[in-house]
Amino acid sequence: MMKYLFLILVLPMGLRGQNLYTAKSMSLKGKVKSIAETTQYAYPPQKLATMKMQSPIPTLYSFNQRGDLTEKSIGADIKYVYQYDRYQHYLSGGKKYVYSEKIKADIMFIRVKDGAFWEELTFYKKMTEKLRIDYLSPVHCKISHTIGGKVIDEKEIYYQKPYSYSKIDYILRDGKKEVYTYNDQGEVATITFYDEKGEVSNSYRYEYVYDAQGNWVEKKQTFQTPIPDKYPEIVHREITYYN
Repeated sequence: MMKYLFLILVLPMGLRGQNLYTAKSMSLKGKVKSIAETTQYAYPPQKLATMKMQSPIPTLYSFNQRGDLTEKSIGADIKYVYQYDRYQHYLSGGKKYVYSEKIKADIMFIRVKDGAFWEELTFYKKMTEKLRIDYLSPVHCKISHTIGGKVIDEKEIYYQKPYSYSKIDYILRDGKKEVYTYNDQGEVATITFYDEKGEVSNSYRYEYVYDAQGNWVEKKQTFQTPIPDKYPEIVHREITYYN
C-alpha cells in the first residue's frame, strides 16, 4: 500500500517544482475554464506488438473566473480541491480526496508561506509529507521533497529573470545540471542534461500545436538518446473558456 501511495503523491508535485494553482502560473492565455489532459507514449513498434494497450488516464483542471485552480482530478480515483484565503492571492488550505479499492482516505494538507520560504505539508495517519521551497535569491531557490522524514528529491533551481520564478535557466541535482531553452511562445523547447563531468548525457526536445487563444493543445517530446524503459510523451489537451 505504501508503494501505491508514493506513486500517487509524486504526480501533483511535478518535476518543475512550479506552483500550479493559477492559470497564469501555468502560462495559460485567455479566461480558461477547464483543461482535460491525456498523455500517451511513443512506443517503438516492437514493444507495441507485445503490449496490451490501455486508455490514457485523463487529468482535469478546473478554474474559477479569477484564474485560480479550484479542482484537479486524475482519473476517477484522485481529486484535489483547492481553497484560498480571503484575498485570493495564494492557497491557504485544502483537501486531497483519494478514492480507490486499495486506499480510501481524506488527506489534509496546508501551505505555509513566509517571505523566504514556502512549504506544503500533507498529514497521513502515520507520516507527514513535506514539499518545501527556500528562496535563496531573486533568481535562485532550493526545493526539497520528503516523506516520513526521508528525502525523496532535492534540487536547486536558477531562473532567467529576478522574482519571476517561472522560466527556468538551469537545475542542479545530485551534481548534475539541466539547462532549459524556450520557444517564442514561452514554452520549454529543450532540456539538455549534463553529467557530473559537465558533458552532455542527453537532451529532450518539445514541439507544440496551439489553439486560437495561443495555448498549446498538443505537446510532443523526443529524446536525443533513447532511455531504457522510458518513452517520449505525447500530451493532448482539450481546453474550454469562459464566454
